[in-house]
Amino acid sequence: MGVDWQHSGLARVVNTSETWLQEVLMNSYLSSEYFFQYFMADWWPNVTTWQRKKNIQTLEDDTIAYGYVTAYRGFAKTTQLTAYLIRCLCLRLQPFILFSSRTLDHAAAQTENIKAEILSNPYIREVFGSLKPQAYEGTNPAFSSKAYFLSDPKTAEPFAFVSPKGANMQVNGSLIRICNTMQRPTFIAIDDGEDREDVMSEELRAKYKDWFWGALLECVPDVRPNPANHRWDRDEADWTWRPPWRVWQQDTVKHEDSNMSYIQQAPEWVGNTFPLAEPHPNGGYRSLVPELVSTAQVNKDYQAALQRGMGDRFAMEKLCVAQISDDGGWSKDLFKYFRDRDLKLNDLPRDDKFVIVDPAKTAKAKSAATAMLGVAVDCRKSAIYLRDLINARMEIDEAPVKAIEMCLALNTPILAVEITGLEDWIKLQFKNEVIRRGLQNWITFVWLDAREAAPRGDYGTGNDAIKRARASYLLNWYRKGDVYHEEILMNSALERQQLSFPKCSRWDALDCASYIPKLLEMGGRYWQPAAIKDEPGEDSDAALIKAWEEQERQKAVGKRIRSGGWRMLQRI
Repeated sequence: MGVDWQHSGLARVVNTSETWLQEVLMNSYLSSEYFFQYFMADWWPNVTTWQRKKNIQTLEDDTIAYGYVTAYRGFAKTTQLTAYLIRCLCLRLQPFILFSSRTLDHAAAQTENIKAEILSNPYIREVFGSLKPQAYEGTNPAFSSKAYFLSDPKTAEPFAFVSPKGANMQVNGSLIRICNTMQRPTFIAIDDGEDREDVMSEELRAKYKDWFWGALLECVPDVRPNPANHRWDRDEADWTWRPPWRVWQQDTVKHEDSNMSYIQQAPEWVGNTFPLAEPHPNGGYRSLVPELVSTAQVNKDYQAALQRGMGDRFAMEKLCVAQISDDGGWSKDLFKYFRDRDLKLNDLPRDDKFVIVDPAKTAKAKSAATAMLGVAVDCRKSAIYLRDLINARMEIDEAPVKAIEMCLALNTPILAVEITGLEDWIKLQFKNEVIRRGLQNWITFVWLDAREAAPRGDYGTGNDAIKRARASYLLNWYRKGDVYHEEILMNSALERQQLSFPKCSRWDALDCASYIPKLLEMGGRYWQPAAIKDEPGEDSDAALIKAWEEQERQKAVGKRIRSGGWRMLQRI
């Protein structure tokens, strides 16, 4: 069904009988790109690539409730978003825009750009008039340095409100009175929301996600999109239909466990990922937008980044991934899942199950996390099953209670406890609890020394060096496809720390899991010969080649750490 001037509702924006102006307004209403090129040509990039066109189409699709884009630096995503918001304000499509970024100052800088363009752009002023707020019914909704209103140039009545917010700021109760109606945000724009330094901290990543999903996204009106497709159902008979609200997120993938990484996989979010280049079959990278950057230039920049030890930065800024693929760390595709109840792992022999405990060893126990991991192995299937995880702050006397409860729940009589630092005290606490419960003839203790086999060179220096070494040994088992996570471990502290490796700011859960290879050796748990055989159609030479390739991937971990890739800023 077509749209005409009479039914478009644009007469309430600019009441004009001039045909040329009606045509400009109608085209601006129907096409964001037309608005950009007509009113803001000096903002617009000289080359409009297929990626940029597709992003504009997604951005202006108002049936999308949750939209996103992650793109290479230089894509012009901030320019496109800012221009789109200016269009929405000029055409009065969004009464309340909340703009969020990593800091309030950064968000305010973007909303100030919107304000300045609306006030100073001669083409906007000619068509839409001066939208600067004026005194209205005894109030003065004037521009401020942070939030501001826009007002009708003839009636002086406020019709839109723009508010900047920094990450983790108070957003609950975001309500504003516009035209005698209490209005919640109708468009939430998040641009570059996560700080590059903060995203390296597991605790700060969790804090941001809690704010984003639990506070920011709850600011919108209560109505929700169609649960079948997560979109708004457009009323095709109503030319003036508007979605109740929209959310738009854009950022680079700064970490495998970043919020942007989760959004890319969430079914309710609709969007695009636009890298500058992709891997070339013959090695190196191939430009996806050769009209902007040639393949030769992409590879030159890539080699320069490697020489500077900034391969991960190149990956984030140009390839839209958290790290280069050959850096040797965990990635989400290494995680395989199972359901404990389906495998009946409680029925495995007692020596094939154990619980590992890494107690917090600080003056204030609750200032650090205690990790506990339930594990089972099936030597016939060459499989390691991670069954349950506890990763929480607790007092030293709480740890034995929780650990024994896990042993009982998983029918696991072997309890392996790291004791380094508080040997006698930890042993006493655990033995007392076992005796108090009358389980001394069932539970067998294995005491783990965190200082054993301290590595040299490849894994850095300091207290984390041995943790990096143990984790790199565990990684090899994941690469062989031998490790499975119970579904309850999905997005757990363990997976978040694995995705951070070797830049972990927290090690408790990962260090706990890293004892698995050692415990397999101590218990003599080896894969049975029937499980260690060539793939069908694979000769012994091919098997040797596969083993050699696995060793080379393992060396990549040490290579990356030697280059300084594991280092991170220490936060106070």
